[in-house]
Amino acid sequence: MVADVVALRRVSSLAELVYDTTGGVVTVISYRGANGSGPGLAPTPTFNGTGDVTWAWPAEFTDAAGKTRQTVVRMATASPMTDLSVRCSAVAQPLTHRSVRVRMTNVGGAYDGVTRLSVWDAPVVAIGDYDGAPDKEDSATEGERPYAADWYDELTAALGSAYTQARRGIVHARKIALARAMAVLSRSAEKLSANALPSTADELLPRWVEALRLRVRSGAPKWQVRKQGAAHIKAQRGTDRASVGAAVAELLGDVLVGLHRVAGPTLSAPPTMTRWPGGVPGADTWSMTGAGGAWLSERSHLVVEVQRVPYLSEPEWLRLINVELSELLDTMLPAWSTFSWALAPLSDGFLLDISDLDFTGLTP
Repeated sequence: MVADVVALRRVSSLAELVYDTTGGVVTVISYRGANGSGPGLAPTPTFNGTGDVTWAWPAEFTDAAGKTRQTVVRMATASPMTDLSVRCSAVAQPLTHRSVRVRMTNVGGAYDGVTRLSVWDAPVVAIGDYDGAPDKEDSATEGERPYAADWYDELTAALGSAYTQARRGIVHARKIALARAMAVLSRSAEKLSANALPSTADELLPRWVEALRLRVRSGAPKWQVRKQGAAHIKAQRGTDRASVGAAVAELLGDVLVGLHRVAGPTLSAPPTMTRWPGGVPGADTWSMTGAGGAWLSERSHLVVEVQRVPYLSEPEWLRLINVELSELLDTMLPAWSTFSWALAPLSDGFLLDISDLDFTGLTP
């Protein structure tokens, strides 16, 4: 069913508008759009001249599923709805991502009349739009058979043979209603257990966001917030390698390829990129004074090797590694540890930031 809804959404228009221009006045006759139906929800018109109107939608709106969506107009068509004896045409031209200009003409030039405008966007359908998640699992207790089905059978047996067992009529409808109500109670214990952890929380997820002081972007799907919360919970275990690895893996999921650390063989033998005035001096360009006085070292540096995944858009992926990963490691690692990320695959001599501080010869 979800696949059918997504397919229908991809080919459906963003809005259908019928309007009339007469004597400089624009009147909306009917409107049906992703933001709702009715003339009151129609975009704002700007009268440019005879038969010439520019329509502007808000930058974002809330759709029928309660999701906040950006208005991104990709294509528009217009057609006159006048008497067939009047030879006229209408042309629609998208001006910006949320505005369309419509011109209506006949053989004599600009022409006023009734026009139909259809607008399409390019929706980005994400897995979280229908409360899905890459890590979603079946209920451990409910399994493949819903609680309501078990309660229905229980009610059928309790009524006895004097009542009809046909799956139609008032008795059947009443049993379904009671079974569904009892199923809510059956899920209460499971909900309590699930809400006790941020990785499985639903109703209490906002409380976990507050308790863990998570920085959640506006409109973030619940599954991403849950992964973020689960990672910060694991961050409380400590800063040893196993704890850091578990927290990063929880946050990144399939995005994580591996962790690489630079430490050097011994304290007396620092790693390659270690510079200080009394030891191996750095280049003049590395120093604020320009005299080779830089203090820097790659010792205790953590490199997170990452990859792109298909279910994350580029903005979501960049936020995950540039914002959420940085916040997590900045919280977990001590002040003398540094970190960065790099795209897979890595090899000796890969570039981190295209600078003189690029790491070479990394070892896991």
